[in-house]
Amino acid sequence: MKIKRKKNKKNREKKRRPRGFKEKKQRKTKRRSTLSKKRTLIPFSYYICFHVSSSLFVLPTWFRKMLENFKDLFPKDIPRGLPPIKGIKYHIDFTLGATLPNKASYKSNLEESKEIQQVGKLVEKG
Repeated sequence: MKIKRKKNKKNREKKRRPRGFKEKKQRKTKRRSTLSKKRTLIPFSYYICFHVSSSLFVLPTWFRKMLENFKDLFPKDIPRGLPPIKGIKYHIDFTLGATLPNKASYKSNLEESKEIQQVGKLVEKG
């Protein structure tokens, strides 16, 4: 009688568990492990990382190794400030009731386009 009861208890425990119980649990752990292995890449210049200050942040070792491998891609001299202003300055003059342009606003230099606009105004005046 006792032996039958033990078997019945085991059968009851098995019946209580849903099908594929162990498989689902294993799948979850696999998903978690793959998510934890993913690395986030942070775009930093090599010299900026090491010349800012070592007390501000600590880089992971894998990130330092990656920066060492790609050291030749980053410039040694970091430019200060904004890049120089180029000769062409684009802007759009807005007027009330005007439609938005579907093409490039200026095909030539800003100076040339201003001259063309002045000539057009003079032609309209006569």
